[in-house]
Amino acid sequence: MFEPSDGTGIYTSTDFQKWTPVADGTLWGDSTVFGPGGHRDPCIRRCDDGTYLQFFAANDAQGLNTIGLASSTDLRNWRHEEPCYVEHVPGAPFSGIFESPFVLRHGSLYYLFVGFSHRHYYETFVVVSADPRRFHPEHKITTMFTHAPEFIEIDGVTYMSSCGIEDPQCLNRSGLWMSRLRWLAP
Repeated sequence: MFEPSDGTGIYTSTDFQKWTPVADGTLWGDSTVFGPGGHRDPCIRRCDDGTYLQFFAANDAQGLNTIGLASSTDLRNWRHEEPCYVEHVPGAPFSGIFESPFVLRHGSLYYLFVGFSHRHYYETFVVVSADPRRFHPEHKITTMFTHAPEFIEIDGVTYMSSCGIEDPQCLNRSGLWMSRLRWLAP
């Protein structure tokens, strides 16, 4: 059994009770790669060239709110990259208020979904970019009321999940919800 202080990483289990790191180097706690303690909610996607990008909620030493980024060719050895999204949020009580980033590719564009529970537990904003390594606040396209969305595609149809604890601002939305996502034509 691992302790939470072991770090985020890749673990396997044969009984869903005891979990073991895959191999040395798969724990993602290195502050030179993942920043000064705030690596949460990783999302990994594979690029066309075979490189893996890991997006994660991060704290920033300067007090900015960021989505951190690291890259790898083998899922074990990770290299620090500049954060893919940085925003100053006036009135935010602390840095690291973003959570549950997920990057989805649709056509030639990438969509970054970022949880913004600072205002509302089920608030997620969406930012679009042609480059999965760079998203800018001025390219926000919408806000969705979902928590920690993830996406799966089945037979050409995209589905979005929403999960989380019961929020007194909503009507008993605890659990896991799935919705069909319909893409609008540009």
